[in-house]
Amino acid sequence: MCAINIFAQIKTVLGNFNKIKKVIKINVFIAADSNFTDISLVANGASDLFVNILGEAEKHARSAIGVAVLPMNLPVEVEAITEI
Repeated sequence: MCAINIFAQIKTVLGNFNKIKKVIKINVFIAADSNFTDISLVANGASDLFVNILGEAEKHARSAIGVAVLPMNLPVEVEAITEI
């Protein structure tokens, strides 16, 4: 859902996805217990959506980071850095 929201914001600001030259990096923050070790698997959903919408050429760098808590008690936060 977080990655879908990023695409909604991109469409609102740019009008379409064709103006994206490159996805440079996405950061995925996951609120998780210290025993949870599948952080990267959770982040795969966001990465996969970027590739599915923009194509294989848009593979990107990614960080998957486990945190104790996120603002508003959200379970996941995704940040995207793109070149337009």
